[in-house]
Amino acid sequence: MRDAFESKQEPKFQIHYVMAAAQWILWNGQMFFDGVVHPMPIEDRSLKFGELYTGGGSQLSIERWHFWKKGFAAASVDRDDWGDECRMLARKAENLMGAIEQGMTF
Repeated sequence: MRDAFESKQEPKFQIHYVMAAAQWILWNGQMFFDGVVHPMPIEDRSLKFGELYTGGGSQLSIERWHFWKKGFAAASVDRDDWGDECRMLARKAENLMGAIEQGMTF
């Protein structure tokens, strides 16, 4: 997620990070969001903020979740040069993130 949306990447490489992040959400999004809803102190380099993320919250937070969801939304419509597969995966990830968020928050 950080490499896809929080770090500056060359567009020819970012497409691969976005597709990998989308797959991650499609396979593990519910478990991941559980960590957002029930945060635990985590000392893990993989969860550190990237330079493009300026929001607050802990390493896993609803603000960061929304930042990633917006990244998928942008990738699904703004990047014609990335091809149909990437845009479709980004759209699916964004939709699933919304459904997970709605289903797991009260």
